[in-house]
Amino acid sequence: MEAGFPIEDLDFIIQMLDFRKLQNQNLLLTGGTGFIGRWFIESFLHANKELSLNASLTIITRNVKKFLDAYPKYKSVQSLKYWETDVRNLGEIPMKFSFVIHAAADSESRSKPFQAIETIETITSGTKNMLSLAYEMEAEKFLFLSSGAVYGKISEPVSETYAGAPDLRSNASYGESKRMAELLCNIYAENSKLNVSIARIFSLVGPGLPLNLNFAIGNFIRDFISKREIVIRGDGNPIRSYIYASELMVWLWKILLESRSGETYNVGSDESISMGDLARKISFDLASVKILNETKSETRDVYVPVITKAKKDLGLEIQISLEKSIQKTIEFYRN
Repeated sequence: MEAGFPIEDLDFIIQMLDFRKLQNQNLLLTGGTGFIGRWFIESFLHANKELSLNASLTIITRNVKKFLDAYPKYKSVQSLKYWETDVRNLGEIPMKFSFVIHAAADSESRSKPFQAIETIETITSGTKNMLSLAYEMEAEKFLFLSSGAVYGKISEPVSETYAGAPDLRSNASYGESKRMAELLCNIYAENSKLNVSIARIFSLVGPGLPLNLNFAIGNFIRDFISKREIVIRGDGNPIRSYIYASELMVWLWKILLESRSGETYNVGSDESISMGDLARKISFDLASVKILNETKSETRDVYVPVITKAKKDLGLEIQISLEKSIQKTIEFYRN
């Protein structure tokens, strides 16, 4: 039986936002099976019910039956609708949508290195098609979920104005594709009336985060809950930061509902920590962390956003600490 996300987290989201723009509106979401997509669905359903929005959310999926078999509780939810199609070849549009959230090909795809070409096609062709769809139906807003991966390797916390880029190796297909998709978004924002915003998302933590994929914090939490030693194969020096899922959704909904067209925002926490210290924090400083030093960082490895712009433009803040985020995630998986 699938566990639902914590009600206190869903309450937090609707308490922090003004959802009135969604009253009687139709929304369209891609990427509904990913971590962020699931949080969009759950937070939408909670807001729709608690605030009596009378809105609907259509989820694009290549296989509706498979989706509903994975999430059977959605079968009887009338405000959820489904469009069985592929973002690379959309076909006939079933209805008009006011808000389009393009979250397809999230960072989980980076765990599949031999699917680099599919990743590129899904992100670039998919984004082009979704932008065209939103433009043709005169949607009120288009939100593209990008990634901090567009910056490539960085050695300091990074702002939206940084001009670096990923390298051109196959494992950079995700970041490079997101860069191209951002360019497509900006072409529409600068040359049409379509209101387009971009969210560059950094590292995440919270209920629903896969514990068996290439997310270090998820792996650490899995090992701690399983009472196994937390093993770091590198030197433990890379620096990361993590935004909790409910806070992530506050930021993304805020960007969708209130940001100006053509704006790009870093989305993440600025509370940084080394991988070694993260493992020790998750293990509550017990003697259960092993650093193997199999690979050493030749240069400073940092993946942390500067979030001054989101704070200034949209009044956003990080309210849930890393320690609290870890505690809440561990509690969710233990239960």
